[in-house]
Parts: sequence; structure tokens; C-alpha cells
Amino acid sequence: MASESDKVLTAKEDKMNEDIMLWHRRLAHASGASLQGMLGYSLDECKSILVGCDICPLAKHTRHPFPCSTSKSSSPFQLLHLDVWGSYYIETFDGNKFFLTIIDDFSRITWVFLLKFKSDVLIMLRQFFKMVHTQFKAVVQVVRTYNGGEFVGSHLQTFFKDLGIIHHRTCVYTPQQNGVAERKHRHLLEVARALRFQAHILLSFWGHCILAASYIINRLPTTILGGKSPYEVFLGKKPHLTHLRTLGCLCYGSVLPRVDKFAPRTVKAVFMGYSAITKGYILFDLLNQKFFVNRDVHFVEHVFPFKADLSTPVASIFSPPAIHDLILDDQSTDSAATSLISSHVDNADT
Repeated sequence: MASESDKVLTAKEDKMNEDIMLWHRRLAHASGASLQGMLGYSLDECKSILVGCDICPLAKHTRHPFPCSTSKSSSPFQLLHLDVWGSYYIETFDGNKFFLTIIDDFSRITWVFLLKFKSDVLIMLRQFFKMVHTQFKAVVQVVRTYNGGEFVGSHLQTFFKDLGIIHHRTCVYTPQQNGVAERKHRHLLEVARALRFQAHILLSFWGHCILAASYIINRLPTTILGGKSPYEVFLGKKPHLTHLRTLGCLCYGSVLPRVDKFAPRTVKAVFMGYSAITKGYILFDLLNQKFFVNRDVHFVEHVFPFKADLSTPVASIFSPPAIHDLILDDQSTDSAATSLISSHVDNADT
């Protein structure tokens, strides 16, 4: 038989259990740390009782923390991070509402492609992977995406399988597992907003801001790469920066051919980016409201035409030259391969 002292001890324990659970319910399932100071019991005593509460897991369950990944690819194109942003409620001047981001895990160099529809992802990836193989004699081994419909469709899955590419996907509603792409999107949008706000660039030109942001970010040193830029790690040389100008500033592009000796020699325009297919700048003609590419440009970097005249009408549809977010190496004749793959490299102002 239990002694009187054991009975007393058991009674005290039962009383403690009842007190803790009673006040736990009264105080909307307060934590053991909160009850500890109010009831005079130890934290361990409170926790040992509250572990049996079946309401707390239903009401307070949180997701496990996401550990920072320490693994890194050993060569370019070994692992690519993919993501699609959009749709944005305002289309670009030529009807784009999305952009596809491709990040190389090894160098962190970024390619951005503007898209009209999410279904264009498959078309763009086919072109991109073919260029990787043809120009760099490399193959993509692994791609990592979130669990969006544009990446899990049967056509894209068949495409990956035919190329022998392993497709890593995040768990449902867990974009944190695609953290490299998520952080890159945040960085791209931060830089693009800064460029747009600085020059008061019209929202219909948000695509140019995104492409320019990618071009600049690829040339910025980062601690992830030991103080090197993605451009330097990917191509093995430092980027040239002397050709960079302030996006959205006033500029004057040469008029060619010059058939009238008394006609203006330049066109008043706005600087809108760097051409990927020619060694020139993308300019927006303020008078005719159309895009053109020019290498002989005089810049006035402290004047922003969109800020000076916000009432200037801008047509919703233009016929600009083809613009793709690829890298152009201006140092050698074999730079065509680089231009097909690397997002906006040097177009020196020569």
C-alpha cells in the first residue's frame, strides 16, 4: 500500500496538473513560459503538462525553419535555378506580362527573358538549352523550379526527360526551397524600381527596367562569389563598365544616312538600355515614339525627359528592334557564342 506521504505527493501532482491545464485553457492556451510566472510552477513542470494538450498543435503549429544551402555547383550549367514572375497588370509596350529568370548556380549569372504568356517558357528553354550546347559545348544537368504549372506540365517534363535533365521541384506552397531564384527576383525588382523611380520611366517600359537591372547586377561584385561579379566568374574576366550610362536620361542619337546637309544631325531620345545584338544603345525617339539602336550617342545624364514632361503620350504598340537579354562580348570576333548565352555583356561606347 502507498504510504501517506506518497498519497499526499500524488494529490499535489494532480492538483498541479489540474491548475496548469485549467489556466492554460482560461488563458487561451498560453505557453508554459507565460504560466510559469503566473502560477508559480517551474517551466519544466508546465511544459511536461502542456505537452498533452491536443489543441495547441492545431492552433499554433509553425513550419520548420529552412536551412541555408551550403552546397554549390562546381561548373557552369551544372545546376540552373528557374522562376517566372508575373503576370503584371500593365503590359510592356510590346505586350509582355511575365519574365523568365534563369540563374546559373556556379557563377550566379542571370538571364532574363520577357514573355507574353507562361506557356512561352517551354519555347524559351528549348532555345536556351540548344544555345548552351552549341556555343559552350556544355549540357544542363539539373534544373530547380518551384511547383508552378508552367514547370510541371507534361510537355516540359517530357522535354527534360528527353535531354536527361533532372528536375528538382519545391514542395507545394514552399517557394523557400527555390530560394536562389526568389532572392534574385527580389534583387531584380529592387534595382528595376530604383531605375524607374530615378528617371520617372513609364510603367509600360517596366520590361526595359528589368533587362537593365539584370545587365547591371551581372556586373556587380557579390560576397557570395568572394567579391567577384557573376560576369567575371562566368567569363573569366572583369567586365568593362566605361560604356554604362544612366537609364532614362536624355540623349541625342546620330541621324543616318545624312541626306540633307541642313537637317538636324541628331534625334532627341531617351536612353532605354543596351542592345544585345549590336554594339549600340537602345534609344526611344521622343518625337516619333519608336525605338532604335545607335552607337553614336551624346548623353545628358542629369536630365530625365519622362520627369520633365509626364504628359507626353506614348503609343501602346511600337516596332522596336528585336531585344533579348543575352550577353555580348565586345572584345573578339568569336563573341557570338557569348552573346547567345550571357545576359547583356559589354557593348563599349566606341
